[in-house]
Amino acid sequence: MTRGARVTSIETVQDFRNKLCEFGKDAKDVLCARRMHIQRMFDWLNERGKHWNEKSSSARKRWSGRRSSWIRARPCARTAESGFSDQERALHKAKCVSGSRGQTE
Repeated sequence: MTRGARVTSIETVQDFRNKLCEFGKDAKDVLCARRMHIQRMFDWLNERGKHWNEKSSSARKRWSGRRSSWIRARPCARTAESGFSDQERALHKAKCVSGSRGQTE
């Protein structure tokens, strides 16, 4: 099954071997350059990731503050539309106002 190569000249085989070794060295150089490029890319991504995390963290804090104030204001508005008596609405509104003063002070 295996067939041998028909080599008529040793010089041809040596030339082929030399060219193959040269190609191997060039391939290693290219792979090393690619590895360094990828490492620089990961370093850049890590640096930018810290910056993006800081920005998104501050945005989350701002959104959380807005959401909290909206949630605190919402129960008062919701009970005003329900079927409670005027006295019950006034009592609930007073509780909401006094509760919000306690939170802001």
